[in-house]
Amino acid sequence: MPLNAEEFRATLNPASIVNNRATVGGPQPAALERMLKLANQKLSEQDAWLKEKRDRINSSLARLDADFPQYVHDNDLSMSEVKLWVWRLVASRAFHQ
Repeated sequence: MPLNAEEFRATLNPASIVNNRATVGGPQPAALERMLKLANQKLSEQDAWLKEKRDRINSSLARLDADFPQYVHDNDLSMSEVKLWVWRLVASRAFHQ
């Protein structure tokens, strides 16, 4: 069954080529929408995971701030030991900010 001139021109139309090529991961709009939806879902999950981890770190640092003076007092730490603790605290905060 040969193509007429109009059908032949339609086969050369780039938009038709893209839309009619039904392959997984292909360039057709439906495939792109599916891939973008999946990518956005993964980004949302990663953002939630990251927020949870940052919240946990910030909560831990707040507890450390609250508990550290009592720890120093209860353990009768020397000034050099206190300086070491403070250095570690500052370093951990710089790393997690």
